[in-house]
Amino acid sequence: MNSALFGTVVLLLLVPTMYALSQPGPVCGPVCDIYCVHGNVLDDNGCPTCSCKLSPDEAISKRQQN
Repeated sequence: MNSALFGTVVLLLLVPTMYALSQPGPVCGPVCDIYCVHGNVLDDNGCPTCSCKLSPDEAISKRQQN
């Protein structure tokens, strides 16, 4: 009886995990050959662009100007 319960629990945990892993992610093109200290800006698909993220200080300063 315990093995049947264990098998059911394992199955209930594996099915959503396998489904999530089978979903295709965005197909991103090549990234520019630049180094961004704070990472690249991401596009709408979550792919890195050729623009660099602002430093936290620059981002705060820019927000305060607007």
